[in-house]
Parts: sequence; structure tokens; C-alpha cells
Amino acid sequence: MTPVIGFDLGVLREALEVVPDAALACEPGGNVICCNSNACSLLGCPEEDLLGKDLGEFVPAISEWAESGGFLSMVRFGELDSEHAIKTGTGGERVVWSRTNVITTGDRKARYVILSLRDVTSKSRLEERLRALSVTDELTGLFNRRYLHNVLPFEEERSRRYGQMLACSFIDVDKFKAVNDNLGHHVGDQALKAIADLLQGNARKIDTVCRWGGDEFVLLSLVKDKDGMGVFLNRLCECVSRQPVKAGDHSVELSLSCGAALGRCAPGLTGKQLVEKADELMLRAKREGRNRVIIEELT
Repeated sequence: MTPVIGFDLGVLREALEVVPDAALACEPGGNVICCNSNACSLLGCPEEDLLGKDLGEFVPAISEWAESGGFLSMVRFGELDSEHAIKTGTGGERVVWSRTNVITTGDRKARYVILSLRDVTSKSRLEERLRALSVTDELTGLFNRRYLHNVLPFEEERSRRYGQMLACSFIDVDKFKAVNDNLGHHVGDQALKAIADLLQGNARKIDTVCRWGGDEFVLLSLVKDKDGMGVFLNRLCECVSRQPVKAGDHSVELSLSCGAALGRCAPGLTGKQLVEKADELMLRAKREGRNRVIIEELT
């Protein structure tokens, strides 16, 4: 339910001052109407320079995603509730964790989006490097299985909060053992990197792409319906099977088998269950002839 407020813009500005993080209020189009002093400090410019500005000037992700939907839709879908790189008025860059909410006035004649930004840039480089190594697959640079298990509860919460379905897709490279046996593991590794790049390049910024292990990959997505997920996975399979993958001096003909399970997370449906079901559906796709997609919606 959308929170309701019954005060004017001046009172809203005063309310933002009690927020411990940087906080900005925007109209539904994404333009800043007021902010607190912490936001001015973080963004490196006075409030008068922020007023009327499009948030996309400071948070590049907004401009990148705005093409697929309005700013208000992005907020409601939870696309801004994550870690972002932002640009400051002095030309610098900071890393923040953002959180958004939509509020309306008591007479319901006006709506605002409240965006809070917590500066997390001060984390030490060593800590960041160690964290990255612990959750990153060394070969492909994708997240690994450990990261997937860590992020599942967060994705479940996003599914519940925004009423969207959480989709887990298992993607397996068909007959990959033959590539290693016939061309060598060095060619197989390059082919896996190419597949990983293809997955990462086609996924949205709010999706999570992981290497599960061997020649298996997992994609976590928040989606509105089953059909959209099917279009994406079928297009991915067609792209791989239609054009050989470049692996060094070799052109390797590959195909993918995909299983996807999706549903709205609730006490009776967890992310872990979606992962297990997607794995099962992927194995079924391989048994039924490979180079295909099988999707099932769970309730």
C-alpha cells in the first residue's frame, strides 16, 4: 500500500532532514523537487542546483532503464533498490545503496518518489576484493553458486514486496564434453567464456547471472509473466544454435537446454524450490532432445 502524507512541500523538505542518509523527493517523472543536506553533500552541489534536475543525471542506471518504462514504474518494480554507481556534481563517482518509496498527499492530489542513498564507497578495497573473489567464478567472471545462495533471500523479498514473479532459469550447454574431448579443455574454457558473455550481455542489470558449475549457468530474474521469460530464453537458444561460438581459432557449434521455474514467492514457495525445479526442468529438456526451453509456473 502506498504511504500517505498530509503536508506540503515545505514540510516534506523538513521531514527529509531527519533521514540519516542522503534523501531526495522527486515528482513521478523523476525530476528533483527537494532534498536534504546529506544529499547535497553526497552529490557535491547545493539544493538549488539539484531542483528540477532529472535523477538520471546523477544515477546513470535510471537513464539506461528509462527506455523500457517510466521512472515511476521502475520504482514500483524495485529496479532502483540495489547498489549503484552515481555521478557527483564535481565529476566524481560514488557507490551507494538506494531505497525508494512512493508517497501521496492526504488529498491524493500529488505523488512523490522518495529516494534515499547510503554511501558505501568507504568499504576498503581489500574487503571488496576478498568479497569479489569469494562470490565470483574465476573462469567466466560471473557470480558463482555461493553468491546465488546468498542472494536468493533478497530476491524472494523483492518478489513479495513488488508482487512480481521470481524466475530461476537453468541453462546447460548441450554435449559440451565432446568439445573438451575433441578440441581440448582450453577451447572448452574459451567457449564457456563466450556463452557467459552472451548471457551477461542479454540479461538486464537487475538480473543475476551465475555459473552453477561445469557447463551449467543460472539466471535469476523478476518478471511479470511466463511468456516474457519464454521469449527471452528461446531467443537465447536460437542465437547460440544459429551462429557458431568463437573460441580462439575455432568456431564451435553449440546449443542450449533451458529449464525455468517461476512464481510469486510466499511461505509456500521459496527461491530454493524454484532453483530445484528449474534444474529438474533443464534435465527434462535434455532428455526430450536438447536445444529447447521448458518453463513451468509454480503456485
